[in-house]
Amino acid sequence: MGAFPRAGQTMQFQRRSAAAAMEDMDELLGRAAKKLGGAQVYGACLCSCNGRGQGLFGRPNHDAKCVQDQFGPTGVAGFFCNG
Repeated sequence: MGAFPRAGQTMQFQRRSAAAAMEDMDELLGRAAKKLGGAQVYGACLCSCNGRGQGLFGRPNHDAKCVQDQFGPTGVAGFFCNG
């Protein structure tokens, strides 16, 4: 019945924060590195929200650089998506 929540439904508000986004990325990459147990990474597929990147972090290629900082020089391919 429309886009408005009904009684009892949860509404969530989001606030863009470069610091919080970086913290989440560090946590995600740290968990992945732990699961890989030091295995060599030869390539990565990275799909980031289009709200990330230069507009949020002030420089291009932020997320790809984070992947390479965590796993060493590796090929990173992917795209920006909506969400």
